[in-house]
Order: sequence, then C-alpha cells, then structure tokens
Amino acid sequence: SNQNGDGLLEIPTTFSPIYQNWLVFDPFNKTSNLLLYDQKGDFVRCIGKKGKGPGEYIESGHCRVNYEKKRIEVVDGSRNHIVFYDYGGQYISSSQLPMIFTDLIYDPSSAGYYLYTLDNYNTGFMPAYSFDKDYVIVKADGEFQPIHGIEEIILDQTSNPYRNNGNKLFYYQKSVGFINNYSNDLYLIQEDGIQNLVSFEFNSVKFQPKEYIKNADGIRFLKTLENGFS
Repeated sequence: SNQNGDGLLEIPTTFSPIYQNWLVFDPFNKTSNLLLYDQKGDFVRCIGKKGKGPGEYIESGHCRVNYEKKRIEVVDGSRNHIVFYDYGGQYISSSQLPMIFTDLIYDPSSAGYYLYTLDNYNTGFMPAYSFDKDYVIVKADGEFQPIHGIEEIILDQTSNPYRNNGNKLFYYQKSVGFINNYSNDLYLIQEDGIQNLVSFEFNSVKFQPKEYIKNADGIRFLKTLENGFS
C-alpha cells in the first residue's frame, strides 16, 4: 500500500493476471473492490470505486477479466448493472442486466456469454425470453440477452439453493465448464448438452451425479455431509 493507505486488502477473493500486474477482487474493501498490484505486490491503482455516479458501483458481486475484449467486467448486484473498464482502469460503459446471475464467462466462439443462473428466483424473468423453466446455465448474446437455457432446474417451491460460493464457470481447453453447486463435481458445456469432467467419490459415497443438478432436494448432499465429505 502507499502512505495514504490505498491498496490495503480486506478479504480478497480472486486474483487475475493482467499483463505484468495482478487484479485483485476484494468485495469487502470500502473504497474500491478492484485493486491493481504489480508483480512485487506493490499497489498500482484502484479500478473504479464505490458510488452511484458514472463508472462507479454500489456493491460489486462479481468481477471477470475478459481477455478477448481486453476489458474488466464488474457486476453491480445492487442495481443489476454491469460496468466495463479497460486494463488501465478507465471507465468504458455500463448496461442494465436482464436477469440475476452469480457468475459469467465470455464465450469467444460465439461472442456471447454463459451465465450461471442457478436460483429459485429467476423463474419470473425467464418467460420474458420464452423460457418456461429455470436453468443452471443460460447462454446469452454479447449484450447479455438470454438465448437458451442449459440444464433445467426442477425445484420444490420451498427450496432455496445456496449458489453464491465462488466462481462457477471456467475455461478448459476449448470448452467452458462449470462446477456443480452441491458437490464441486466438474462439467463441460457441449453442443449436445453437458459432459462429466471430474466426479468425486470417497469411501463408496459417490458425489452428486449429473441428474442431481436438476433437483436440489438436498438428500444426496446430506448423505455426503454426514460422511464428512462435503
């Protein structure tokens, strides 16, 4: 940090390389949730700051570095906006988001995005895009307008799935993958559906299979939890 105390971290959650620097996402920092450091760990600058003005965010729930478009993308959860900065921290633009999600990843093959939308609240948004069900993942275009859903969710009305526990979407070779919210098993998104990538099993207790993603009744989660593996 410098003499003014800028750059002091509270609870950093993600570190992303940008050229010779590191972008640190710290959602608990009171001034800015995005802080840039050099390779030695010295503070360089804040990227944006908290506020209600242009280029500011009230409460950032997520941050991604879009290496294809060379920009930083920050979701302002309190207003459901996404704010864009260049690598130098200059504000580019912002736009309203059509639905709630907890993770996003750019899909360079289609110039669109995958959105992690596992929730029990998005059902009200889906009909506006001709979706009659909730989905784990939604494919969206470059303006975040939903195109189609991937892996529908069948939830009891009383279910409230815990979904916000870190980044869910990742790159693997030339594909995009995601983490099962209930088991940390890994899956890849393919044109014909999803494909198992890594599935965990301990002491003959198999973690949640692919079908469990669609039904969050918690039974298999409790089974693995009781055996000390979740």
